[in-house]
Amino acid sequence: MHLALIGYPIKHSKSPEFFNQKFEELNIKATYTLIEISSITQLHNILKCKKLYGFNVTAPYKKEIINYLDQITPIAQQIGSVNCVLCKYNNNKITLIGHNTDAYGFYYAIKPYIKPHHNKALILGNGGVSNAVKYALNNWLQLKYTVAARNPKTDEIFINSLTNNDISTHHIIINCTPLGMTPNINTLPPINYNAITKKHLLFDLIYSPQATRFLIKGKNQGATVLNGLSMFIQQAEASWNFWEIANL
Repeated sequence: MHLALIGYPIKHSKSPEFFNQKFEELNIKATYTLIEISSITQLHNILKCKKLYGFNVTAPYKKEIINYLDQITPIAQQIGSVNCVLCKYNNNKITLIGHNTDAYGFYYAIKPYIKPHHNKALILGNGGVSNAVKYALNNWLQLKYTVAARNPKTDEIFINSLTNNDISTHHIIINCTPLGMTPNINTLPPINYNAITKKHLLFDLIYSPQATRFLIKGKNQGATVLNGLSMFIQQAEASWNFWEIANL
């Protein structure tokens, strides 16, 4: 069984470490590798050369991958983003089925930290993973949210125009941007961190490094901070369940 992660760049990913350890624990003959591609158009050649039983998808291809799929689960369709793909083979024909496990990962990671005053979230970034966050907030946590991005869509805010009031009225702030991720660890979302208080919960979906500047600044203000490692583990487990149910 051969599984993989497809994206760019992905050298920092802990996915091979997680899955290969899982295979060893379960005594399963399988491998999980990184496949770094500079364009989603390379996917066809990858699948032709490597008989993958399934693969995860990460930035920047979570939305683009949808055009290459034969089927998509209802949750992934609603989110508009796919990070987990099942490959089915029949007479040398491959069928690709897309799913989204990011929403599950985010939900189970943040739920233990939600307090009664955490009734509104500020989502930083509007990429593929932010759609999964919005889905979990809306459908499973029943929390209102505002999206702030560099290139805002309708009903979103330009991230550089966020006010102190925006920060003080959103006690959950979720970084869905790559700002601060290895190797660019000195970058961070452009918000006023002085407006953050001990009532705030800051969740950075990044897990490398473990403490981003976004989280460090929030912690210095007394906020509760959470990195993306727990979300990564939860979504990886959900991916495995999706593949395992298919009797891979």
